[in-house]
Amino acid sequence: MQGYLTSPQAAKFLSLSRAAITKALREGRLRGQKVGPRAWMIQKSDLNAFKYERAYKKLHGYTKSFTVKKHGPKVRGFNKDVDIDMNLQTGDR
Repeated sequence: MQGYLTSPQAAKFLSLSRAAITKALREGRLRGQKVGPRAWMIQKSDLNAFKYERAYKKLHGYTKSFTVKKHGPKVRGFNKDVDIDMNLQTGDR
């Protein structure tokens, strides 16, 4: 498949271990397609996005990784249809 890399190739491309790539894939921080019990195929564009996201986080001092959920943040005690005013969290009223 043209434009795809295996997890060992991706690890070499990003200068990471294969275990780090597999962990990022399982956690959803890196997009990829599982093609066997231990094999993954990853698009080069997804690798570049992951690479630049890691560089941005390192540059701006993010220490913990985070994933963007499709449906936004979950807030306990609120109905999922309720919009939360972000200004209330910062104390601006």
